[in-house]
Parts: sequence; structure tokens; C-alpha cells
Amino acid sequence: MTGGLAGLQSALVATAVPLAVLMLVMCYSTYKGLQDELRLTSGKKSKEKIRKEIKTPDKRAL
Repeated sequence: MTGGLAGLQSALVATAVPLAVLMLVMCYSTYKGLQDELRLTSGKKSKEKIRKEIKTPDKRAL
């Protein structure tokens, strides 16, 4: 049972690093998506652009 704490710390780091990288990738992709959405909705013709991107649902479906 020697080195139990050191082994636990190593396992923690080995598990945390890939998850931290994954979280950074997810943050970057959210940032890029929000930038694209802002670009899409800004400007004079934003309502027309949004209507083209998102089809209005059928009233019967609601």
C-alpha cells in the first residue's frame, strides 16, 4: 500500500487533462457558433435571413 497518494494523484491528472482539452474545444466551438449567429442576425435584412435559415413550423404541428 505504499505510494497510494502518489498513484491517486497521477490517475487524477491522467483523467483531468483530456477532459480539460475537451472542454476547451467545446468552449471554442460555442464561441464560433455564437459569432456566426451574431453575423447572421446583424444587419438590415436580418429578419429575412432568419426566415430563410429557419422555416416557420406548421400551425397544425404546434
